[in-house]
Amino acid sequence: MSKGNGSVIITGVLGQDGSYLAEHLVGSGYEVYGVYRRISSGTNFEIVDSIRGNSKFHLMEGDVCDYPFMNSLIGDVKPDKFFSLAAQSHVGLSFKIPLETFRVDAEAVMAQLEGIRKNSSHTRFYFAGTSELWGGMGCPTTGFTEESPFYPRSPYAVAKAAAFYATRNYREA
Repeated sequence: MSKGNGSVIITGVLGQDGSYLAEHLVGSGYEVYGVYRRISSGTNFEIVDSIRGNSKFHLMEGDVCDYPFMNSLIGDVKPDKFFSLAAQSHVGLSFKIPLETFRVDAEAVMAQLEGIRKNSSHTRFYFAGTSELWGGMGCPTTGFTEESPFYPRSPYAVAKAAAFYATRNYREA
């Protein structure tokens, strides 16, 4: 796969943040591989209409929990950057499907990190966190800092905390 000025993988490319990021990176000359998951009610590609015809933008249908797919994509692209934006991010729903939430929001992130470790050690990894890590309780008058302790209070927040620590572990190890 062609690298051009650099290559990027974005999971969750059909979300608001993923689509804006893809548009910016394609405009900056990156070869962007956007991973999306097909949903049964149809997939809305309108959010990336501005770059769909660009030769530097590649939509990749796949599931972030399909480890062979993700491992192969990382191995083929050997991205300079990897943006992990895909998630089951509905806090209320996470109480109804806690194991699926953990699988998508934590286990898949660890598999992405392992795929990078095995296939593309130069890749820089971005993990999208959430304020839910601090528990949704009132913000202290001094605000939260990087040293503020986490207090996750939903399956979504627990999964995001696990992914945060996995990302830190891979970076430091």
